[in-house]
Amino acid sequence: MNDVLREAWDDIVVFNDQHFPGWRQTDLRLLTNALSGEAGELCNSAKHLYGGGTKVVNVDQDEILEEAADVFVYLALLVEWVAGGDGVTANRFAYAIREKMRVNRERMEARKTPG
Repeated sequence: MNDVLREAWDDIVVFNDQHFPGWRQTDLRLLTNALSGEAGELCNSAKHLYGGGTKVVNVDQDEILEEAADVFVYLALLVEWVAGGDGVTANRFAYAIREKMRVNRERMEARKTPG
């Protein structure tokens, strides 16, 4: 994980430790629901960016980025919760992402193979 994302990740965890000290004992369903809610807000903003929906709403790229940041916050908290906050969670998650991308590349290469 690069330094900027790692700093953001650490800031999220420290903030929640300071302001919501019991968050690590939260039911996992609350974190997944919060993540889903924020992802829904991101999708809704993207919909409005392209003129969708029944209400006229002006959305710009900054709002999209703000909603994406909200998703990142809850994703970081979710991963920290699952991993037990062992101090290397962000690095473990970055490794999991790299491993997933390796698998995805293998799958795409296999699709190119005739037959």
